[in-house]
Amino acid sequence: MKREGFHLVPIEQADYLMACTMEDELVEDQQHQITTPMPVAPPQTTGPTLTQPQGQMSTFPAPSVSKPVVFRNRGIQLFLYNNPKTHPGSFQIVWQGYIAAGQTASAERETALIKTLLGHLGQEQHGQANLTP
Repeated sequence: MKREGFHLVPIEQADYLMACTMEDELVEDQQHQITTPMPVAPPQTTGPTLTQPQGQMSTFPAPSVSKPVVFRNRGIQLFLYNNPKTHPGSFQIVWQGYIAAGQTASAERETALIKTLLGHLGQEQHGQANLTP
């Protein structure tokens, strides 16, 4: 943060306090389903068996199961609070921002994402600000 021009001081002297959360959640998309055939038990070899004439297909539908599509949602959220030790009033959020991290986020990518998000500090940031490669 110092390299980005922020002046870091002890909490007792700070005008603002910052918190960062890393989101990593699995989200089900109920609008899209994946249908897969269910495994069928092999036929029993004991007892009487039914045979079909050669070349004919069974008319019984194969059982299947539908499941919602699941995807990973990763992101970084920054919160900036006023410091009640240096400002009158209670502890309040004065700014927040969010940036999408994509499917994977290495330590280097997380650092770049936080740096990008800090570039929006003080600006309205209500949506995702995706990092461009």
